[in-house]
Amino acid sequence: MPEWDATIGEVTGMLRSVSLAILLLSSGAFPGCSGSGGGHGIDEADVHGDLAGADSVVDSIAIPDTVDLEDDNRSDLQDVRGEIPPDVSPVDVPDAEVGGADIPIEQRSGDDTLPTPAGLLVCDDVTLPCDFDNPGPNPWPYDSCTGNPFYHVCPGDSCVPQDATLQAFHAAWKKQAPDLLNLSPEEFAEHIFLNHVMEWPLGEGHAYRLFRIDFLMVMDWVIVRENHTAKIYTGEPLTEEQFEKALQENGSPKKKGLPVSVVSLDEVLEKFSACHPDMQGDFCHIFWHKASDPEALKLHLNGKADMDLGANSCLSLRLDLETGEGDCLEDVCYVE
Repeated sequence: MPEWDATIGEVTGMLRSVSLAILLLSSGAFPGCSGSGGGHGIDEADVHGDLAGADSVVDSIAIPDTVDLEDDNRSDLQDVRGEIPPDVSPVDVPDAEVGGADIPIEQRSGDDTLPTPAGLLVCDDVTLPCDFDNPGPNPWPYDSCTGNPFYHVCPGDSCVPQDATLQAFHAAWKKQAPDLLNLSPEEFAEHIFLNHVMEWPLGEGHAYRLFRIDFLMVMDWVIVRENHTAKIYTGEPLTEEQFEKALQENGSPKKKGLPVSVVSLDEVLEKFSACHPDMQGDFCHIFWHKASDPEALKLHLNGKADMDLGANSCLSLRLDLETGEGDCLEDVCYVE
């Protein structure tokens, strides 16, 4: 019987060692080895190793109760434990700053399932293309918007062409834009993000050339798409000084500047829901008012809900994003 007991103990130990080896291989503990066969054998020392330390090794490996092999949201860089190796970065770009706060890498995506906006997303050519003309998905609540992107596609002014004329235009814009937007240099640096620089194709027969810069105004969760243009007439020099003059004389109207703060998105959604449970906000067209507007408010968002579309009856709410004030009013759904 003693010989039989010894055999049971030896078999048990071997089974524990084999199980341990399988766990280590599947977790990536041995570089170059994989459970699907990587051309590397396991020598006898790996299987019949020091069993005295086996329990501590097993205890140090956190294996989940279940592993969903069909999970498409899991990165290819993840191992079986759902962890990204510490020496591998999924996005090899520096953290961008919005309002002085770093944007975590996991928020740089077009994921419209995020419960709250991630702030300004920055392109990386991995999760979001750095392409103004063919952008990726916009973040919620701007995910239904088409056209120009609601994320930053020109980090570090990387989209500015090498063309000398467009570089002169860009340099002139950086000097004049704070005044045009009624912002201090500090506010401009914090809230304005360049997205595109171009000469607008006009074709033949025009007495001027048209240049345009697209940018985003970002304040907390609020993102507004804006642009400035400059006309350079035939015979005028294409210099930085001429572009500065053109931006002031025939560029876009001046803005009122920005409020000190904006209400939270949760409060905005609560205001819309209180007016009507089905009210939708037009996040694609948040209004940043011109300096010439008689309105006292600087930023506002419109909401609308259908009551009886056949009778052209709707409810509307014009919400001041600085104070959160606005009246729920009966309105037409469309202009006949």
